Amino acid sequence: MRILLTGAGGQLGMQFLQVDRGHQVIAAYHARQPEGWTGELLKIDLLDPASLREAVLSSSPDWIVHGAAMTNVDACERDPDAAMRANGAATGVLAEAARDAGARFLYVSTDYVFDGSDGPYREDSPVNPVQAYGRSKLEGERRALQADPRAVVARTSAVYGPHRSNFVTWLIGETRAGRPVRIAEDQWVTPTHTRDLVEQIHALIEHDARGIYHTAGAEGCSRLDFAKAACRTFGTPIDLVHPVKAADLPWLAPRPRDARLDTSRIARIKSPFSMAEGLIALAKETRS
Repeated sequence: MRILLTGAGGQLGMQFLQVDRGHQVIAAYHARQPEGWTGELLKIDLLDPASLREAVLSSSPDWIVHGAAMTNVDACERDPDAAMRANGAATGVLAEAARDAGARFLYVSTDYVFDGSDGPYREDSPVNPVQAYGRSKLEGERRALQADPRAVVARTSAVYGPHRSNFVTWLIGETRAGRPVRIAEDQWVTPTHTRDLVEQIHALIEHDARGIYHTAGAEGCSRLDFAKAACRTFGTPIDLVHPVKAADLPWLAPRPRDARLDTSRIARIKSPFSMAEGLIALAKETRS
């Protein structure tokens, strides 16, 4: 099977390239080429529809896993038009190109399509994003499913892993250096290790899935509890983790208060990692 992977230079993409399931993967990237990858490479630009169509045409994929996105939530709030082009319109272009080429399409989305007032959320729960990032990703979902009802939308949450900077690697770096950190005690997420997410994506492909799935860790928790669990796993000082209200953090865009994802649907085909399993896996990966 040939899989065109977008966002190959990001943390999800680099993890995807390390999981060998016997498929041919074409790694599509924009600014950051995936390190150490010796397979097929393509350079794309989410803001250039012609480059996206050409990538699909030239690679002849069986599946497209669309992980590339504008993911900086505050940057999206500052430039919502760019966010909508990168996350909404570009997804539509790729999904239509996949349909026309006879390829299946999987779109990696986010828990931020919910407003956070009533978590945990199921796949059929009402969506109501409260910031530009969530609105742009929801538009990507709409366009993917409009282009092909067989498309897969894989919503995830609080993704972390051994590649690139993320909440856990930042937290451990700060506390290991003896610097205090301020963490929201009133925001709930579903921590997701990139390897777990990659394995869930492969399970969806191999089971010929379609529609919306919540592809995240097995359990939700507050940001604060997640931070404390990470410190315990990595052996860094928990007393450097200071609880604050989300409203006291210097965020431009509002975040959903409780956007925990119910992962019971994906669990029927692949059991998600528990929070402890994910953190232990990361500790082992970063020691090697």
